Amino acid sequence: MPYLDLNDHDNFVHLMQLYQAAHPALQAINATCREETGLADTYFSSPEDLLDMAAWGRKRHLITKASARRLAEVAERQLTYADPARWVTLTPRILGTPPRLQPSVRMSEVHGFLYRQAPETDLESEMICTIEAALGVLPELLDKLREEGEPESVLTQGEKLIEWLEAQA
Repeated sequence: MPYLDLNDHDNFVHLMQLYQAAHPALQAINATCREETGLADTYFSSPEDLLDMAAWGRKRHLITKASARRLAEVAERQLTYADPARWVTLTPRILGTPPRLQPSVRMSEVHGFLYRQAPETDLESEMICTIEAALGVLPELLDKLREEGEPESVLTQGEKLIEWLEAQA
């Protein structure tokens, strides 16, 4: 049997169908998500499910090692960027008026968290903000990104980041 090419969306959907057919509990969760969102043709999965599906598909020789590795990378990326504390560091710096020691964030880390990618390391042009300043900028940035049609995943990341920064303030 030939392997499913996961670069083809239809093959990925077929793998999801096979995986959920073998896991009725996940199939029930997916059905509930479809009902709640009104997205009848959408498949929902957690990063943990993707990791398991990669191993499951590989074990049954449905996908190549490379495809299984890629699914695992996607799942790991989702897990890595789920918690802002794992990505955005709060560093005490002397900032503000009057100057005082206070926690600050690197905006390259904020950008990296929003887009789920490693931050650029050009420290000469790095913008550093206090938590208060970041909380002042982020809602406006999210509104602008929403107007520009950025994916919902970016906006969700931004909302998570705002909640986390508010808890740190």
